[in-house]
Amino acid sequence: MLNTENSTKKGAAPSLYAYYVTKKEGQDKTFWTRTGAAWVHKDKKGFNLRLDNGREVVLRIPKPK
Repeated sequence: MLNTENSTKKGAAPSLYAYYVTKKEGQDKTFWTRTGAAWVHKDKKGFNLRLDNGREVVLRIPKPK
């Protein structure tokens, strides 16, 4: 279930985790490596995605034109 309660407060658990998925050549198995976490905005119209390399990405729902 998506965590949308208090997720913008400092120290709150992330709403989502980001993974990088790879498949090694010649193998059927996939490898999931966690690369970041996302917290929902207070207005619930976007997320802050913090990557493990320290960069941050902001995702927002597009506004109608």
